[in-house]
Amino acid sequence: MRAIRIEQYGGPEVLRRVDIDIPSPGPGEVLVRVACAGVNFIRSSARRLQH
Repeated sequence: MRAIRIEQYGGPEVLRRVDIDIPSPGPGEVLVRVACAGVNFIRSSARRLQH
């Protein structure tokens, strides 16, 4: 599956698309399929200010 990985502080330029194995839920957990997600401008701006 594709995922967005953030390994350092910064703006949108630190977002990396990576391929990872589909996780297996543990006891008492569920796996949720997300069709789409968004990141708004305020969140990406806040990340830029935190380093």
